[in-house]
Amino acid sequence: MARYEHLPIFQKAYDLQIRIQRYVDRMSKLYRYSHGEYLIKLGLDFLYLVVEANSARNKYQFLVKADRQLEKIRIHCRLLRDLKSFTNHQYEVLAREIDEIGKQLGGWLKKERT
Repeated sequence: MARYEHLPIFQKAYDLQIRIQRYVDRMSKLYRYSHGEYLIKLGLDFLYLVVEANSARNKYQFLVKADRQLEKIRIHCRLLRDLKSFTNHQYEVLAREIDEIGKQLGGWLKKERT
């Protein structure tokens, strides 16, 4: 089994997941157990896809799925900001982290495409 802990993208995604969890823990109950829990699941699924991609021979298919998953996370964070469950500052922090992960993922996708 390939090691994934050394991957910068894994560490960034792991840190993002912790931040999401902390933000969701502070959300009002109105959205915490619906939108908040779903966002946590999206983040975990993204982490698992990174692990799968790192271990797979054909990484590309997992990276494409991870890219779609990251876009779902981005959309859900925006939704929660618009619902006033995340502050603008929280959203900006998450958006920056998601963008950084997206750049890393894009580079990995480009490498695997060849």
